[in-house]
Order: sequence, then structure tokens, then C-alpha cells
Amino acid sequence: MTGEITIMGKVLGVGGVQAKLLAAMEAGVKTVILPAENEQDVRHLPDYMQDQVEICYVSNIKEVLDLALVPKQAA
Repeated sequence: MTGEITIMGKVLGVGGVQAKLLAAMEAGVKTVILPAENEQDVRHLPDYMQDQVEICYVSNIKEVLDLALVPKQAA
């Protein structure tokens, strides 16, 4: 993960989205979490990049944690 989260939990945009998505694709990552501020950047990328990974846009840390963490299963 790269980027910045404010003290109030807001997720700020990142740079180098194309390079980050290419690296994720090469590593076999299926889902990428990106700041909502970067949605416009992704729209300008080639279709094959957008189609190869699921992109989830978030604006706050709660959304990140809900997507990134798996709930603990009862034993």
C-alpha cells in the first residue's frame, strides 16, 4: 500500500496509478484498493488494464479496512 491517510481517516490520492496497477497485475493481484480521488486517473488507462483487476475506490480508512481485512471465523 502507498498513499496517505489523514488524522481524521480520509484517504488521499496517490501518484503513479498506472505503474501501481501494472505491478499488481504482474504479481497476480486480483483486487486493488485505490483512493476515490484517483478514479479519474484510472478512466484514462487502457481497457485491458481496467478489465484485468477489480478496482475498489475508497475515501476513508473504514472502507479500506472493510475491504482489506477478513472477518475472524468462529471456532
